[in-house]
Amino acid sequence: MYATDPRAQTRLHIAFVIINLGGGGADRVFFQTAAGLIGLGHRVDIVLLKPGIRHHQEIPATARLVLSESASDALGTEEESRIPASVCRWHAERTGKGLLRGTGHMLRALNWNPLALPNAGMFKSALFFADYLRKETPDCVLPALPNSKVLATLSAKYSLCSFPVVIPVVHNQIENRRLRDRVRYRTLMAHSDHIVAVSEGVRHCIASKAHVPKERITTVYNPVVTPRLASLSREVAAHPWLNGDGPPVILSAGRFVRIKDFPTLIRAFQKLSVVIPARLILLGDGNQRKNLGTLVRELGMEDTVSMPGWVDNPYAFMARASLFVTFSRMEGLQNVLIEALACGCPCVSTDCPSGPAEILDGGRIGRLVRVGDVEALAEAMHLTLKDPPSRTVLLKRAEFFSAKNSVAMYERIITESVRNRCHATRTEKEL
Repeated sequence: MYATDPRAQTRLHIAFVIINLGGGGADRVFFQTAAGLIGLGHRVDIVLLKPGIRHHQEIPATARLVLSESASDALGTEEESRIPASVCRWHAERTGKGLLRGTGHMLRALNWNPLALPNAGMFKSALFFADYLRKETPDCVLPALPNSKVLATLSAKYSLCSFPVVIPVVHNQIENRRLRDRVRYRTLMAHSDHIVAVSEGVRHCIASKAHVPKERITTVYNPVVTPRLASLSREVAAHPWLNGDGPPVILSAGRFVRIKDFPTLIRAFQKLSVVIPARLILLGDGNQRKNLGTLVRELGMEDTVSMPGWVDNPYAFMARASLFVTFSRMEGLQNVLIEALACGCPCVSTDCPSGPAEILDGGRIGRLVRVGDVEALAEAMHLTLKDPPSRTVLLKRAEFFSAKNSVAMYERIITESVRNRCHATRTEKEL
């Protein structure tokens, strides 16, 4: 329940909202941030809007997982038994008059702009989440990923409540999004109490493209480096190439989608393998998997490229690989790059907007390559394999992205935002 004076309240109710838990880096950020805030004494709900849960074991046991109707219907008994947290299957109530009033508030929040109107699926999810907000009244909502940011703000308006505090967590650049998404961002960012950007590059992009004053945006690096990561990195890697003698292994991981540009990495590896013997492991999955497999066969590299899919413990792979490579066209921060550093693995990345250069300290920690440049990537991999940076240097850089630092920043931002909202509400009542 919302308190009138947060300074007298040591325990806040914080709701993380996400579309689904599909196994990406944002999921781990959510779980680690949630676990950190719970450790500081706060109550945390993780609200899941659509079906799909990967990495059940990483959900904090002391959080509550709140499922929408569609997510609840898709969750089987066996899958639920694997979730360490308590599960709440939520069924929203919708009445005619309240539905009409709430919809009007939601549309006014969008300035009646038809380009910003939600589609039917988002509108349905917004109704569910608004019902959750009315009944649970969390102090703060932290949405991540584009649709959940839009949806959380719409729901707060629809619920007809002046609370909760909404603090979107922006993980990626927004200038290359579709016109409809850009309009929604510009419209709805204005209704957010504060905004968290996962890198300085993302912060500058929000300020310039969404026209948000920089003082309302704070950069908080993702809580990537944890004691659990170090422990998992010491486990045995579930791949024969990493458990014995053999050629150096180059590793990459992520969703197999166009923006990650795995085809360029595969072509660069083919050029590298002409110069030195090496192997390439690609962890992940996505809609480009079939195309990547075809490219590997066309290049005749079936014996030196492995695509085992998602693995429960990628850190054991990172700790034993000779080199970790990412070649995205655009990123917000890029958690896997930080994870690789924390495992002591040398890294090469594209110098894409905006996270890799921040992580690799402008190229001083690992080589940065122009987006799409096959020749430059092959050379950077070769040079790094010949002369890798010190493991001590890599681990020291990774400490900069510790969960302890990140969670402390989140707690400060949430507490200050709740206090500011409380003060503004009291002032309005006095007037």
